Amino acid sequence: MGNGRFLGASTTLEGMLSVFVGGYKRGEIFWRVVFLGGVVGGSYWLSETAAGGVDFAKGAFERLPSTYTEQRAALAGGLVGLGASLAGGSTLTHGLSGLSVGGVRGGLATAVMIAAGAAAASSTGAAAALGVDEKKGTALTSPAMPRSVQEWTWLGTIIVVPALFVFASLRGAAHAATALERAKKTAFFLKHGPKRTESLIRRGWKVNELFGEFFAGALTMFALGATGVTHPSKVVAFLSFASPAWDPTVGLAMATAAAVAAPLGLWALGPRWLATRPAFREAFALPSKTDVDPFLILGAALFGAGWGTGGLSPVTAIANVSQCAENPQMLTFLQYMVAGIMLRLLGAKLASRAAGLIRGKAPLASTGRISSAAAPGLRERR
Repeated sequence: MGNGRFLGASTTLEGMLSVFVGGYKRGEIFWRVVFLGGVVGGSYWLSETAAGGVDFAKGAFERLPSTYTEQRAALAGGLVGLGASLAGGSTLTHGLSGLSVGGVRGGLATAVMIAAGAAAASSTGAAAALGVDEKKGTALTSPAMPRSVQEWTWLGTIIVVPALFVFASLRGAAHAATALERAKKTAFFLKHGPKRTESLIRRGWKVNELFGEFFAGALTMFALGATGVTHPSKVVAFLSFASPAWDPTVGLAMATAAAVAAPLGLWALGPRWLATRPAFREAFALPSKTDVDPFLILGAALFGAGWGTGGLSPVTAIANVSQCAENPQMLTFLQYMVAGIMLRLLGAKLASRAAGLIRGKAPLASTGRISSAAAPGLRERR
């Protein structure tokens, strides 16, 4: 409700990479950089806080064992990148954003991803590679309670900041609808006319939007770190349903996030008198793509296979960027994930050109499946 977009780290990254194949829209790159910058900034902040001795921050990351090889990371990263690009999103896009608005597309994609992830985790021995089998009976340990003012401050930030974010969203939605009308009564309007006044307001909205994107990225990082979803071992333990060390933490975190996002998503989809505008953006970017196509199923299956093999998704891989020095497998995963996304983008570009040549027309500039917002198939609602 703050930035008006439904979260999707893979589609956000894909939109940035589309610069290299010419399928991007002007003005759709910078906000993506700012959002992912918020995630990366939050990652380094948590890493430095953990180095300072804060227990909660220490639990945000884990050291990967040597049995988690770079070959495994490369295979998992390539499958995750290619699959997320084909499916138009990952678990964050479909599992959170899609389900929050009651989409069949999102629900089906999430189910395929989890099923494929469970099969891959079992068949590739991901649990043993991450040492999950050695953690029998310890998967659901209680988190340590704060023991110092610093730790209580950190915990309070995690709880209070989202509440303030929602409050700001409600306030922004209530007041933004009449911003232009109020501005027209000012001396600036009387002196410069309606066109320059509206241009000034739009520039103000752009600044607000970028602030909202960075804030959303940082808040996403803190939420991932607080729940431990950034741990590949926790993800693999969740997908190892038949294991004695099965850990439902990741599933509970996803379900809780969807439960919180659902009423806000329905509010955005509700009557115009109920949902006016988000706090930091001029309009909502709402999912409009509801069809189920072969690319969705194939992409979800490939993504799930990579997710179960490596225990990482696009957003958790980016969230672990501060750990690449300690865990070189993370850097390998990120590199091959980007390669997988680029492979799909280049394939779509070549297919578009070939189709244009066959029809006797000029090659199309668009890659055909690059969305203009954080999740695929979005429409704007003002």
